[in-house]
Amino acid sequence: MVVSRSMAASQVIEGRVTFGTVTLPLQEHIRILGVDLDRRLRFDRHLKHVAHQASLQNDNHQPPKQAAPLDPPEHGRDVAGLVVFHKIQIQGVSHLARQRLPPRDAVRDTRTVLSSLEQVKVPRSRANQHQRTFVSRVSRLWNIFTATVPSEREMSTQRVKVAAHRWRGTLPSPLLV
Repeated sequence: MVVSRSMAASQVIEGRVTFGTVTLPLQEHIRILGVDLDRRLRFDRHLKHVAHQASLQNDNHQPPKQAAPLDPPEHGRDVAGLVVFHKIQIQGVSHLARQRLPPRDAVRDTRTVLSSLEQVKVPRSRANQHQRTFVSRVSRLWNIFTATVPSEREMSTQRVKVAAHRWRGTLPSPLLV
């Protein structure tokens, strides 16, 4: 395709564009990133295609596709934190060993079930700044997560990520832990 408003320009180049020994034919139009352009840089072909697609969609009486609702940023941070905590606590990744927390003492009250063996001690502090840190928040989330999701010890990183995403989706946002 020769981009020019002059017809003579394409006639001059016709037959001269080669790739090795193969002569390449000139194209009347080209599609770039889903947009059709002709050799005069007009969108006529693209507009016809879009109008045709719209008429097909109207004929089938299908509602336009709607994007899935986005999760709040807090949701993504919580899922990522749980995945990292799984790497720390379960997989024992060496470069994260300093973040490892001791296990929580198993407690059985009269009205509750024995807590999960994977739960950890939550660092205690009265300082508001410390209570909002990664370890403090994610350790609380981890304890709730391990109590509701069974067999996290056998899960791969990807399965923990999917389970955490589903679990976190059931909780309100913002989540106060």
